[in-house]
Amino acid sequence: MIFKNKIAVCTILVLWALQTANVALAQKKTNIKMPERGLCAHRGCMDTHPENTLPAFREAVRLGVQMIEFDIQLTKDSMMVIMHDDAVNRTTNGTGNVSDLTFAQIRALDAGIKKGEKFKGTQVPTFEETLAMMPANVWLNCHLKGDEAVGSRAAAALAKSGRMHQAFLTCSEKAAGAARKIVPGILICNGDNSYRKDTPRYVQATVDMKADFIQLLRHEPGEDRKGPMKSLKDNNVKINYFYAKSPDELGSLYAEGVDFVLVNNVADFMPEAEKVGIKRVVPGYAGVRQPEQKSAQAKTVTAKNKTLIVFFDGLRPDYITQELMPNLYAFRQKASQGKNHHSVFPTVTRVNSASYATGSYPGTHGLLGNSIYFPKVSANKAIGTTYEELVKVRESESGNLLTAVSLGEVLEAAGEKMMVFSSGTTGQAFLQNHKVGKGAIVNHELILPETFREQVLSEIGPMPKGTGDVYIKHKWVADALLHYGLKKDGPLVSAVWFSDPDGAAHRYGIGSEQAVAAISYVDAQFGRILDSLESRGLREKYNILISTDHGFVTHTGKQNLSDLLISSGLKKDKESDDVVISEGAVYVKNHDKERIKKIVATLHHTDWIGAVFTKPEKKGSMKGWAPGTLSFDAIHYNHPARSGDILVAPNWNDDKNDKSYAGTDFSGGVAGHGGSSPYEINIALLADGPDFKDAWTSELPTSNVDIVPTVLALYGLPVPPQMDGRVLAEYFENKPSKTGNAKKEVVQTHVQYPWGTYRLSLELSVLGKYSYVNFTKTERIVKDSR
Repeated sequence: MIFKNKIAVCTILVLWALQTANVALAQKKTNIKMPERGLCAHRGCMDTHPENTLPAFREAVRLGVQMIEFDIQLTKDSMMVIMHDDAVNRTTNGTGNVSDLTFAQIRALDAGIKKGEKFKGTQVPTFEETLAMMPANVWLNCHLKGDEAVGSRAAAALAKSGRMHQAFLTCSEKAAGAARKIVPGILICNGDNSYRKDTPRYVQATVDMKADFIQLLRHEPGEDRKGPMKSLKDNNVKINYFYAKSPDELGSLYAEGVDFVLVNNVADFMPEAEKVGIKRVVPGYAGVRQPEQKSAQAKTVTAKNKTLIVFFDGLRPDYITQELMPNLYAFRQKASQGKNHHSVFPTVTRVNSASYATGSYPGTHGLLGNSIYFPKVSANKAIGTTYEELVKVRESESGNLLTAVSLGEVLEAAGEKMMVFSSGTTGQAFLQNHKVGKGAIVNHELILPETFREQVLSEIGPMPKGTGDVYIKHKWVADALLHYGLKKDGPLVSAVWFSDPDGAAHRYGIGSEQAVAAISYVDAQFGRILDSLESRGLREKYNILISTDHGFVTHTGKQNLSDLLISSGLKKDKESDDVVISEGAVYVKNHDKERIKKIVATLHHTDWIGAVFTKPEKKGSMKGWAPGTLSFDAIHYNHPARSGDILVAPNWNDDKNDKSYAGTDFSGGVAGHGGSSPYEINIALLADGPDFKDAWTSELPTSNVDIVPTVLALYGLPVPPQMDGRVLAEYFENKPSKTGNAKKEVVQTHVQYPWGTYRLSLELSVLGKYSYVNFTKTERIVKDSR
């Protein structure tokens, strides 16, 4: 009896402590603006992903949904897991009721395999894991399967997570009562099934219990809800609607007063929602960091080594020789290196600067080229990507230049900062840390924040002009890096981007005298950086990661896409908006399918055109909807709001130029990049420092999107869930050298025409759930006309 009383007293004390602490957290104000209305992803994107799993939630976040609904219940050992059904049979490879299984037993189940092989190994998540991956500005509809026990536990977890501004419990009156005992101010959605089908009674009970939300069921035939809806509005109850079957229903539902509509297939509903003024949510994460963790996290971070990221623009792997780049060559001999590292396709600078900075592909971050099409900025033609032009895009997109969180933002949320140093374009520099925050950008034509400009010009001086040194900008930016970045009290992460050898190779060709001089110059600056770290006693305090945005090929063509479509009668003229060309992207007015098919057929018949991509024929498909095309999904390009209708790459071959550098395509100009050849995609990755293995080589596939997740892992910072990249743990000094088996897969398509057959193949490197574009290959088999 005494023992039982002690347990009771301890339980009361624990609950009291939770209540006291959690109320304080719950009452903390936030200035995060939550969506007023929109779509609610029912169990995440359950049509294309395994329901109630982290992949389904990530996809909902990627699509810009305003609310995410998921179900919580207790295991046999009282762990909160995300599962709708009482039993695990339907959605996993197991059997039995959740309440009869321990967490360990449920954790061992595969919750993805029934949705497809690519989701194999997906686990049933916990409530805490689900909260941890969510943005701060999306409503969380936490549907409780159970009463008092799960209500009190869920309330405590919500308050502890700092999610009180955005999360609400959809539950019975009993569960709501238990939750409010723990956290009086917790948001509640009345989901009591004992009377939900009786709308007037349901509404009155919701008002009486002072709930914040209600989840109305579908209308019964002939049902008049005007009175109940007015009562809800008069009492400031937000109205969720379960559920819409067709996008056509949205307009009338919102007009009736519904705030959030539950849907199973967000991708189908979102375009219709946008037509009635619903704006996609760009996920934000900074507002949900927990104060009690921040100081500990920051202490851990600052106690660790700093990071330097170095990009040499347009660096082909075969440039790294003793003769051309002695400093980088010597660095490589001691470093970890990736033999299967990838540029992000399209292989252009702005795509890769945004992709590396966000750890995400263009289909996630939304910056799709060196030139981009935003009709609110320019209705009939693409625009460039200078800083000034990117600011216009940002303004047109309600402040959301990129639709993914960046390294700079994550570091700032942890109390740290990132500084960017660049000798390239203002746009390339800006995209590496576009929010800037407490960090900085130092470029010879752009210094941010503005308040930092005078200090830089005073201490470093403006970039020298009229010296006869055409590469002086590289020395100037290296000076700035050494002055502001690489010092004991410098930023946690510094990044420097040298714009050569890209610039010289564009103008004079791969291997030209000028290109060789540029390579030598930037290598000398890299040598200065290493020497300075050594002399300052900081070399063993810095992890250094080196890559590039793309490789390079020789160009032999004179054609361009716009002229081709105009001459074929598929675009009116260069200024017309019927078809807008943005590099290799084609935007067709009103997404006219017949015109798209005609353009695709013309591209297939044009020898200098290589790979052709369109939107997927069905969700998740590797093939495009237009015959003979592969899909945007296959190349991580399918942004829900910004992708065009067609994407093309120039045809290529293995021919060598006059300097014996292999790789040629049929674009115009002297030399360049942007295509899907291995000479543009296969690039170098080097990593050296106290936390990386010495003199080690990896054959596993990697990409520029993997750099930021890896940096975050070095500091023990969580990787935001929408980042597409993986942590390169195999490079870490204290981790195994192999983290899985990679394989190569080839996706093919073809189409027949009167003139012959167009064939397209795409080779991918696949490591678990991660896929990397190796190259494409195009073949035209012309019929014998005899």
